[in-house]
Amino acid sequence: MSKTLREFALELDGAFFGDGSFLVEGVAPLPTAQKMQISFVVSKKHLAAAQESQAGAFILPENLELPNKNGIHVKNPRLAMAKIAHHFYALPRPPAGISSLVQIGANVTLGDNVSIGSFVVIEDNVTIENGVSILPHGYIGKDVKIGKDTFLHPHVTISHGCIIGQNVQIQAGTVVGSDGFGYVSDDNAQLKVPHTGIVQIDDNVELGAQNTIDRGTFGKTWLKKGVKTDNQVHIGHNVEVGEQTLIIAQTGIGGSAKIGSHCIIAGHVVVRDQITIGDRSLVGAKTTVSQSIPAGSMVSFCIPEIPHMDAMRIARIIPRLPELRKRLEKLERDLGHKEKN
Repeated sequence: MSKTLREFALELDGAFFGDGSFLVEGVAPLPTAQKMQISFVVSKKHLAAAQESQAGAFILPENLELPNKNGIHVKNPRLAMAKIAHHFYALPRPPAGISSLVQIGANVTLGDNVSIGSFVVIEDNVTIENGVSILPHGYIGKDVKIGKDTFLHPHVTISHGCIIGQNVQIQAGTVVGSDGFGYVSDDNAQLKVPHTGIVQIDDNVELGAQNTIDRGTFGKTWLKKGVKTDNQVHIGHNVEVGEQTLIIAQTGIGGSAKIGSHCIIAGHVVVRDQITIGDRSLVGAKTTVSQSIPAGSMVSFCIPEIPHMDAMRIARIIPRLPELRKRLEKLERDLGHKEKN
């Protein structure tokens, strides 16, 4: 697994400095790195820590120097370090094979080198392609299709009819294809709207732990290629998420919302139903998106922590804001009239 600094520099489209034949055997942060490991520096403020580090080599931005050290200059140190880390720490996959404690329905198609752990239930008419791993206590509903090299961690549920692409990662406890939240009032009772659609997850998507991805009422909920979600994300029925978008923890996206490609939706965000967020937009933490925003937008609204008594005073004022606005507008009109006279 070890590689020389020169070899890594070539793979990363960087330029090595120091001893190009230095053999890198692992990756570690500056404080704990050892002499055969490589670490990384993001900015000038980390140079002092790098000088004190025991690391044998460093990833540096192109505008920084570490005299008498070994390393590689690159445009994006974080990206370079992630690529090196993938070289040394590939996801450990269980050995191919099917546990004797698996329940498999009728007309199930299993590809080569599939691994299925104990207490997994696979219903009828499921297709599982080559290299798929399903860890213990998973549930795969009827008519599900799972693409090659996908990895389902323990306690993952894929409900009936859903389509999972290739090289998808789904962390523990996530549910794909749960019913959406749809009810209609009928004589003071709530009548459930049947959700007959599916969830489609395209290639190279990664879902965090404890996500819930609702199926479409009709049609589909669709996570496109390369989408990544953090833990505890909820995506409502018929939502569409564009390619390479990141959705951070505890975000909730309402039904039929459309999120563009290459967006970043920060933690604890609420996106109301039927909202459109344009491509390459950024939504700051704890923001409620209540109207559509165009491509390239950067929006946020998060009140920082304040003393409790101040918060109570502010809470009492908020209901009076419409009235106060009218009074302010009247004062401005009166003042303008006096100034004219």
